[in-house]
Amino acid sequence: MAYSKSVHSGRTHIKSSHRAAAKTAARKNFLFSKRAILTIIIVAAMTVVLALLFNIFTTPERTITKKIENIAADYYENYLYSSIASSSSINNTKPVTEIIGNYAKNGFDTITLHQLLLFDNQRHANAASILSRYCDEYETTIHYYPVAPFGQKDYHADITYSCIFK
Repeated sequence: MAYSKSVHSGRTHIKSSHRAAAKTAARKNFLFSKRAILTIIIVAAMTVVLALLFNIFTTPERTITKKIENIAADYYENYLYSSIASSSSINNTKPVTEIIGNYAKNGFDTITLHQLLLFDNQRHANAASILSRYCDEYETTIHYYPVAPFGQKDYHADITYSCIFK
């Protein structure tokens, strides 16, 4: 009898330790899944908040003005300045900085948004449909003033917007 009692009590002990291990594993899985779900909810909530903030701060007015500023910068830096620099080197005249320096006081001629959209084989033609919905292409103007030391990015662009944002 003593033999069977010790075997019996040993089996009982083994069964209870399996149950305890199973309960511990179940708790760990439950806590892990709870944390995973909480993490997903927090990430989703943050995404929604960021999307709302982005929509609040990104208005059509900001988008359009940024687009016009980018096109205006592209025109001066990659077209106007480059054209003057290449004509200066071809004609062996004054250095480009001296030629551009002559325009520092009065600036270059005023350019319309329409002209900006047409320069360089209409490189920005895809923006025309968006910009024309909000802005008058002939009344929105850009006036460039070179600034010393008269490099490619040394200028001030005075942009006059004729846009309606509703």
